[in-house]
Amino acid sequence: MIGVSVLNLGYLASEYEIDKPTQNVLEQTEYSLIPLADVIQAIHFILSTTKASCVKEILMPAMLDQNV
Repeated sequence: MIGVSVLNLGYLASEYEIDKPTQNVLEQTEYSLIPLADVIQAIHFILSTTKASCVKEILMPAMLDQNV
């Protein structure tokens, strides 16, 4: 069996380094972009599940994204 997970991400704050504090990224982007730390947490969640489950898809748009 092969499990496949898809991350459908919205607008990322990719211009900020991963080690920049998340709160600073949120404030500088006025909460309009997804911090990379959120994506890393989603990946950790997928990897932490057992072989008995399959995370098929995670939809993660930015809260202020008007294109949803």
